[in-house]
Amino acid sequence: MNAARYFVNGYATGFNDGLKAGGGEPTPKPETDEEFEKFKSLTEPEENQTVFLVCADTDHNQIKLNARCDTSINGTANLIVQWGDGTTETINISDNPQKTVEFSHDYSKSGDYTVIITSDNILFCSCWILTGYTSVYWKMAKYGEKIHVESYSSGGFSSLPCANNLRYIKIPADTDFSNGQFFYSCCALRRIIYDGENLTSIPDKMFGGCYCLEFDDWDFSEVTNIGTYAFYYCSKLTSINLSACTSIGDYAFANTSLEKIILNLCESIGIRAFYFCNKLETAIIPICQIIPEYMFYGCATLKEINLPMCAEVGNQAFSSCYNLRTVTFADGCTFGTNAFIGCYALFPKPDGTFY
Repeated sequence: MNAARYFVNGYATGFNDGLKAGGGEPTPKPETDEEFEKFKSLTEPEENQTVFLVCADTDHNQIKLNARCDTSINGTANLIVQWGDGTTETINISDNPQKTVEFSHDYSKSGDYTVIITSDNILFCSCWILTGYTSVYWKMAKYGEKIHVESYSSGGFSSLPCANNLRYIKIPADTDFSNGQFFYSCCALRRIIYDGENLTSIPDKMFGGCYCLEFDDWDFSEVTNIGTYAFYYCSKLTSINLSACTSIGDYAFANTSLEKIILNLCESIGIRAFYFCNKLETAIIPICQIIPEYMFYGCATLKEINLPMCAEVGNQAFSSCYNLRTVTFADGCTFGTNAFIGCYALFPKPDGTFY
């Protein structure tokens, strides 16, 4: 099995919160990682299978599905459904233009059930939850050599219909991230299972908008380039090793919770790169010569900035850094308009202003 091909084509395994009755409303965020452990324990489907985990209770125990299939030849096809409670059902897909069928199942007792749907004579099958109170936690399918979650276009998880509900994602070790935006705006995403080699580049918007994502398992020490909006609004990002980083794009770390940054090799930084990082206290950037406009705007807790090679500071680069007390720049450094406006604790100001 060549896992690399799965993700290049926009396919991967994943986990979503599922739907309540009526659809569309995500289930509450769990207080523990119990579901995450269940997710990790499930194996990939075999060819022509859809596998998902459901959780039923005695009061809300019915799951109703809609399946729409594209068959490989004209004629009929069957879905063999193992409901996970010891019962198996064969569903016939009639020969009609839509090739759509609805089917349901009632569970007799509470519990978690792994449902396996195996199809014959089918190229592609999508299943939706129509009604019923049973929670559907995880669903993936394999047709040919491709694994997918729900149905979505290539380019990453941001285009998933369930992107707002995804909490856990498992991706192949040899995934190619070069297209960028893979996790963009997956705002409920908490953990990513990835056992591949350390990344050397973070594409544009790769993690942007992942408010809940934990980065404890990621090693960014070999990353040399970080794209625009790469970690934008990653509220859980408090620290990061950027020892190899040479360039950072616009808004790359804006609105994160970074507390300290050390960029010993970084020569190029985009506008608003650390915009409103309101927990940032220290920034050490020894060789960068240009600090662009609004770079540290709104970093209210920033106390110390060390830029010994900096010869140019853009407009409002340090605006509203209320607690900034210590700054270091190169001799002859030039400063843009209102570079230090609102820096009430800094006196005298390097640009000669008093406001």
